[in-house]
Amino acid sequence: MNIGRFADDNIQRFGEYDFLYHDGRWHTNVEMNRMANKLSNALKDMGIRKGDRVGVQLLNCPELMQSFFAIFKAGATLVPINPSLRIPELAYIYQDAGLSALISNMTYLDNIKAARKEAPSLKHVIMVGDSAPDGMFSFNEVTRKASEKIGIVETDNDDTAVMIYTAGTTGNPKGVMLTHFNWYTHVTGYFDLVLLDTWGVTAKGKLTEHEGGQSKSPVTEGEVFGVNRNRVSLATLPLFHGYGVFAVNLEFLAGGKIVMLSRWDTVEAMSAIQKYKATEFRGVPTMYIQLLNHPDIDQYDLSSLRTCICGSAPMPLEVARSWKKKYGIDIWEGYGLSEATTVNCGNVAGRRPPKYGSIG
Repeated sequence: MNIGRFADDNIQRFGEYDFLYHDGRWHTNVEMNRMANKLSNALKDMGIRKGDRVGVQLLNCPELMQSFFAIFKAGATLVPINPSLRIPELAYIYQDAGLSALISNMTYLDNIKAARKEAPSLKHVIMVGDSAPDGMFSFNEVTRKASEKIGIVETDNDDTAVMIYTAGTTGNPKGVMLTHFNWYTHVTGYFDLVLLDTWGVTAKGKLTEHEGGQSKSPVTEGEVFGVNRNRVSLATLPLFHGYGVFAVNLEFLAGGKIVMLSRWDTVEAMSAIQKYKATEFRGVPTMYIQLLNHPDIDQYDLSSLRTCICGSAPMPLEVARSWKKKYGIDIWEGYGLSEATTVNCGNVAGRRPPKYGSIG
């Protein structure tokens, strides 16, 4: 099974719709998948094969999501990289992961040039945009030339899909190897057991047969924890972190829309919630604190929010209580770690009021 099929299954179930908003325009799910297919073929043409490691060093943007699924469909391993890392840290990850290719943009050119000197395996660098320096490739050019017809590379359940570097231990960051089955069971399990079963709705799963395997595609569209066609998720978490990757992948199953910010900005977040009627918000305690303390918070209408989730650090009790008092919405806390595919336990909305300070 290959989790790159999340994108194809989303189109089969829901048809074409506005899927991702970023930087002034909507991108449909069909458009996003088409670009992922073209980039995947371009990677194959460069010699990227099953099991090769491909880094993505970008802030949140459509090309980042397209790159993720292009890499999955090519059977390669995604290595998401924090673009703010310094040259020694980048060089370490490039070398330790054994990157064969890297997708980034011109903002980080100088750091990439310096860091790749320590990574002899890094042969191909693709720069988002219309142009690229000598010896590198333009994202727009390679996707323009590539075919959108693709044969998804079949991967085994235990093949590595994502390698996320985490500094949760002493010494250098470690590359956590997460399989296709890790991500598949994680996302579909959350969808089935948390989003659907919480509200007493049985997930009507169907088995979609694929060459070399099968995958489950839940088809229920009931009113469950926001799982309907009115679901709009505000994506502010960085997608080089597992928490952000999980939140985005969930929308492929839910058939929801994503409003994506390149990076966290309190005013942009408030404006986006109001303008696009965001219903889902996943954040960290600092984000909730900054929202509550912003002097202009009362100028924005955040009443569309229905689900607020917090992870990555403990939520101060006074913040959770203040949020509940102001908006009438509980903040549901959870806990996870990169080594276990990011989300492992938490309070579940709809079953009972949360116990603030508890992770479930």
